[in-house]
Amino acid sequence: MGARIPRANRRSACPPCEFHVGIALALSGQHQRRAVGKSGTNKATAILAVYWRRHPAACDTPEGMQRWWMGGRTDVSLAEVEQALRELIENELVECRTTGERSIYRLRANADAAALLRLAERAAS
Repeated sequence: MGARIPRANRRSACPPCEFHVGIALALSGQHQRRAVGKSGTNKATAILAVYWRRHPAACDTPEGMQRWWMGGRTDVSLAEVEQALRELIENELVECRTTGERSIYRLRANADAAALLRLAERAAS
């Protein structure tokens, strides 16, 4: 009988979840063709909106979001993440807390989930 692979060392495929399906839809080839020539701000807005729909308690700095939330995407710059955050604040979906020199962004407690989804869809189109 073959050796068993310890549970911690097994590769597990991430089942399709709202986060990954939303990212795929937001950045699908169909949407990318329509968004040719647009800045990465739309991509950043879509990714942030989908991420917060999946993880409503998540909070981070713009640098952390660009590094971790964007899933390693190199086509979304820090400036584009910051612009997307300004748009989300203007739409009263996100708030910023400043501690010392660091600004931490989080989803507002009273943020409308439907508005977040509409913003993600609009940003992707």
